[in-house]
Amino acid sequence: MLSTDVYNTLLNRLLNGELPPGTTLNRRQIAEELGVSVAPVLEAFMQLEHEGFLTTVPRKETTVRILTKEDIKGNLILKEAIECAAAERYSGETVQMHYAQLESMAAKLDSHYLNKNSMEAWRLDLDFHRELVALAGYEVLVTEFNKIAVPNLFYHVNRALRSDGNMSHVKLLQALSSSNREYAIQELRCHLRSGKIL
Repeated sequence: MLSTDVYNTLLNRLLNGELPPGTTLNRRQIAEELGVSVAPVLEAFMQLEHEGFLTTVPRKETTVRILTKEDIKGNLILKEAIECAAAERYSGETVQMHYAQLESMAAKLDSHYLNKNSMEAWRLDLDFHRELVALAGYEVLVTEFNKIAVPNLFYHVNRALRSDGNMSHVKLLQALSSSNREYAIQELRCHLRSGKIL
């Protein structure tokens, strides 16, 4: 079993609530249970820590991360700031040039929301918004977006806070294609804040 398999097994356990926040994970015990050496478990731990699922204290322990309200609010504020700064550069003509590809992504994403396929929907959501940020043409914005837009955080935040009135991504894309940048950014901001308490 490779580190990807270990990662997928642990991720499923985390998302299904089998490993609740605060749980201490023993890498040797997990390796033995899954019939692998410790190396793939360590690789999986590193990936899960990068994505915000785990916290590791060197030479002590690895635990399932407990998210604080400050963690959540801080990430939401940073994500909004990055996305709105990017939208100032790409809204209007740039969106129009990439409209067909973006509309396909937005429609697929909206259909996942309707089908309640939550984790996959949030991965698609982050991919769609990352693609929008990339339209601005600044690699640093994409890099910073990737640092804060981890699937675990936004899956749990949005599962808890999401309202059924969330603007569709197809409608958001229509707003972002407007030549009125102020309108486009305001619609983006409303979309990002939909169902969230900042």
